[in-house]
Amino acid sequence: MRAPSWLAIPVALLAAGAAFAADGTSINNVLGYPGIFKGALLAGASEINLEMKRAAAWALAGLTVSSELIPEVLDLKVHEVVTEAVRQAAIESGVADPERISAEP
Repeated sequence: MRAPSWLAIPVALLAAGAAFAADGTSINNVLGYPGIFKGALLAGASEINLEMKRAAAWALAGLTVSSELIPEVLDLKVHEVVTEAVRQAAIESGVADPERISAEP
């Protein structure tokens, strides 16, 4: 017996009539990671903590229009908003380097 392939799940969901199905990689790789990493670097964060991940998730949710499940992946504003949310979360959660942060990102 072999384990089911997680890659086949979105395909099966779409075949069953789902309007949208994803395995999470496109959301992470395209929408999440660029802003998370840039925000952490701008803050000089010593780690990427749960507060920073939550800030990225809330920023992405805030950019989603009511008829869509995720924001437009080609909109550069997405990365800017996620970057600033993560940078601010790093500062507020105490993992930012005070010498590296500035008022303007």
